[in-house]
Amino acid sequence: MEITKDVLKELCRNKGVDLVGIGDTDFPLYPTSIVVGTVIPAGMREKGFWQVIPKYLKIFNKNNKALNAVAKVLKQQGFKINKQTAFSFTGDLRPQVERAGLGSKGENEMVLNPKFGANVLYAAIYTDCKLPPDEKVYGVCIRCYRCRRACPAQALTEKGLNIRRCLPYALTACQKCLDVCPIGGIEYKNRKDYR
Repeated sequence: MEITKDVLKELCRNKGVDLVGIGDTDFPLYPTSIVVGTVIPAGMREKGFWQVIPKYLKIFNKNNKALNAVAKVLKQQGFKINKQTAFSFTGDLRPQVERAGLGSKGENEMVLNPKFGANVLYAAIYTDCKLPPDEKVYGVCIRCYRCRRACPAQALTEKGLNIRRCLPYALTACQKCLDVCPIGGIEYKNRKDYR
């Protein structure tokens, strides 16, 4: 089986993920990343943090199944892999999501997908299988600054995110900066399969 971008993307989509992108990396041992994303169901963030953990785990498992399928194919062909998920503490996935053409960083410091905004949970696999990267997406954020105005901690400034201010609120499931973001809102809220 010849490994191509299309083959790997189709494999991931068959496992139920919504987004798949191929990116380059800064890691000499793993020059390619395959990034998958699953849309967070509409209304899920409106519930309490502990109520939504099982739903986040379902999304995590969907992403993980897609990456496991890719890993299996790549390993069968003799390629090396390294998997990164939302629960991996070895690095920030946002740069890889951008490099895979799935969105660009917004004022709220999240990667905004043109269709779904920040309402996506991502995971990635790094490999030594060299594949051409997808075209990057630029300028998704419209710089309306609603996120800054909505932040109760005033953690978003022209200098970026002040994590010390944000963290106490984030631990209580505050996501006001995400809730007010207009990017992806119409497309996201109209998805009947995610209500």
